[in-house]
Amino acid sequence: MNCDPGKEIFDLLLNSLKDNKTVHLNIIWSTMGLQLAAIGWLVTSENAREYLAMNKKIIRFLLLAVVFLFFAHILMIIDTFTASERLAKAITENAFYTKFINNQETFKLYSLNGLTVLVRLSFTTILYIVLAFLIVSAGKYPKKTGN
Repeated sequence: MNCDPGKEIFDLLLNSLKDNKTVHLNIIWSTMGLQLAAIGWLVTSENAREYLAMNKKIIRFLLLAVVFLFFAHILMIIDTFTASERLAKAITENAFYTKFINNQETFKLYSLNGLTVLVRLSFTTILYIVLAFLIVSAGKYPKKTGN
């Protein structure tokens, strides 16, 4: 059995590129799901807004958490994008690829497009801003007065 090491490396790089895209999409969808759940909770739960209005320290903590999560999210997205770029470059420099394939369509589907990543990042950024706004607004929620 003749095993071409270039082919094995090509397969490894292609699988890594596929896995990287899966990780990227998981980050995006998980983040958006959690953001929408938190936004929905703040919009629909009067108890949550009242609780936040009475506990200003929690509002500061939540805003700090949102900022931290926002920057962590950006770093993870940048990491998956740069990994995609490095893997795509390594594939095009692979001996098996250059000799037998030499067609970017083979891996383009699994490579992250910069514009698409920017759009996804913009959408999650908007959701982070909405979430922060709702947290601040909840702090100004009118407190119930006893009868």
